Amino acid sequence: MSDEVVQEVYNTITVDNQNAINVYLEKSRFIAGPTLPARSSARLTLVLAASLMVGLFLSVVLVLGRLWWHKSNKKFLG
Repeated sequence: MSDEVVQEVYNTITVDNQNAINVYLEKSRFIAGPTLPARSSARLTLVLAASLMVGLFLSVVLVLGRLWWHKSNKKFLG
């Protein structure tokens, strides 16, 4: 009789464990990962063109500023 009771308890625990695993798997299947938006807020070509223009402008300012700096230093140094 003891073996039957132990087997019954073991089977009950096994069924409960399997039910818990099934509930966990069912709940975890519906967790969606990150998704990209359907429409992007900024167009790629617009961003590339703007960054190109800003980079060109900054490099021209840097070159002209350096040229001005060298000319002003030559005046003071003779």
